[in-house]
This record gives sequence, structure tokens and C-alpha cells, in this order.
Amino acid sequence: MFDWFAVTRPTQALKEVEMEKETQEIEVSIQRILVIVKPDAVQHLKDIEDTIYSNGFEILQAWETVLELSLDKITSHGNGDLDLILRQFIQFQKRHVTLTPEQASEFYQELEGSPLFPLLVTYMSSGPLVALCLMRQDAVSGWKALMGPADTLEARQYYPFSLRARFGDPNHQHKNALHGSDSAESAVREIHFFFPESEYILFL
Repeated sequence: MFDWFAVTRPTQALKEVEMEKETQEIEVSIQRILVIVKPDAVQHLKDIEDTIYSNGFEILQAWETVLELSLDKITSHGNGDLDLILRQFIQFQKRHVTLTPEQASEFYQELEGSPLFPLLVTYMSSGPLVALCLMRQDAVSGWKALMGPADTLEARQYYPFSLRARFGDPNHQHKNALHGSDSAESAVREIHFFFPESEYILFL
């Protein structure tokens, strides 16, 4: 008698392995990035956020953390601790802040020594800005395309629908409306800079 199960078992096992691999690939490609709406562009925040949402990005919301908190973890905290956790996460998704020159210097430390560094430090500490933590599949490359080149003139010439082309100052390179994490590794450091509670929140 022919054993059909002997044939289907390896096939089914192979399918399960392939499905698991595909799931892992999808999970790996979901990225979080840090985006800064620079001082001169804060007035356009609503338009920028509308563009963010319409291009598949999500600004991390409090309900995500509520879903991630399993029942045993909720009950293991006192009500006061849980309230603090949720308040921190609400701040975690979007933060309005004014940097000091020292904080701006720390954030842009990789550019120290370049002609752009003092201009950025002065500008980024000149008024309120908005820090956002965004999430999407392949967020780093997707945000680079949506944001456009660092040079606003170049953005306007070649990528007229990019955010920097729309909201950047063509007369000043450092006033290009937005900053975005240029790699997954940079995103970890930058998110933690503006949202120091993020490590606790994300891995709770």
C-alpha cells in the first residue's frame, strides 16, 4: 500500500519552513526610524504628518503598547507604574522640544569638524522642533525617498514632490526642513536620544 503520508509530510514540512522564513523576512524588514521636523518646518507639521500617513508610515501610537502588554505584565505592575508606562509611551510617539546648543552638538557629533556642524548646532537650538518615531516596512529607504536629497535646490530640481523640495529653504542647506535616520543602526541611537524611555517601552 502506498503511504501518501510519507510523501506529504516532507512537502508540508518544507512549506512550513518556507512560510516561517517569509514571516521572518517580513518581520526583519519592519523598521523604526527617528524623524525631526526642523524649526522652520514645524509650521507645516500637519501637511508633513498627512504625507507620512499617506505613504504607509505609522507614528507609533499608545494602543500598540497596550496590545503588547500581556496580562501578566500588567498585573505585575502597580497601577501607578502602569500609568507612568503609558504616559511615557504617549510622549514617545511624538515630542515637541527645544534643544540646547549642547544637546544639538551631541546629536550631530558625527559631523563635528565639518563646516555644516556649527550652522546645524545654532539652527537646531534656535526654536522648537518635533521628533517623531516612525515605523514601516523598509522605513529607512522609504523615508529617504519621501524626504528627498539634503540639498533643497537639488530636491526641487529632481524630486519636486519630496518633502524637502516642498518645505526646505533653498538658500540655506542646513534648513532643509527634515532629518531622518540614515540607517537602522543610526535609528537606535537617535530614537534613544529623543526618547530615552524607548528601550524600556519597546522591550517591556
